[in-house]
Amino acid sequence: MSGGAVFWYGVNGVLSACSFVNNTAIYGGAIYLHNLSTNVYACSFNIYRPKNTATVTINNLIYYYNLNYPVDYYENDKKINSGHINDASVTFYNLDKGKHNIKMIYYKGGKNFTNYIIINGDSYLSAGNVSMFYNDGTKYTIKLADHKGNPIANQNIQITIGNLKYTIKTDVRGYATLVLKQKVGKYNIIAKFDGNSDYNPSNVVSTLRILDSPITKNKNLKMYFRGGRFKVQIINANGKHVGAG
Repeated sequence: MSGGAVFWYGVNGVLSACSFVNNTAIYGGAIYLHNLSTNVYACSFNIYRPKNTATVTINNLIYYYNLNYPVDYYENDKKINSGHINDASVTFYNLDKGKHNIKMIYYKGGKNFTNYIIINGDSYLSAGNVSMFYNDGTKYTIKLADHKGNPIANQNIQITIGNLKYTIKTDVRGYATLVLKQKVGKYNIIAKFDGNSDYNPSNVVSTLRILDSPITKNKNLKMYFRGGRFKVQIINANGKHVGAG
């Protein structure tokens, strides 16, 4: 298919203030314009790049049928690349892991038309493995942060444990917690952040091990009354009591 999200065939058109998220095509980019009288400006293209990537190549975003216009790319008012609007791709180098706002200005008929490329920043989910006894109140804790370790607050995190799914939200410190009530066994905890207009998606997998409670499992358990009080004494395999009971 020629064209990506928009195929524009009409004449004397204007495409303005539109937005695209990670949408390009091999031929025709996100916007394919069949007639030269159509202008595109104030549109934004959010790009999700591979994590920890300093060099980012973006497929064609705007394509004019049968005519090519010069284009310059600026970040913080500094030109960082140039080419033509119909180029198959453009590459940006030496990008840090944060968010980048790049102006894409093309020149047509003596006028300038500005659009925006937004390369989202990396996000990082971190969580440790969990070992616990059944129903002991342990919580699974996860943190969402940017590439500098700053918390990313108020974001939904999708959690999958076995065939159960949960959604938890990060607090102001970037943390989110879930009380674990699974049965005894071993599980994978899959946590996923879907990304937003500022940050790329991320995920992390942890291991959850839940053991039988040592109290309910221990057969060497004696219960008796003393002085009107209910007492429990836990003994080991040698008949000696364990703990302060």
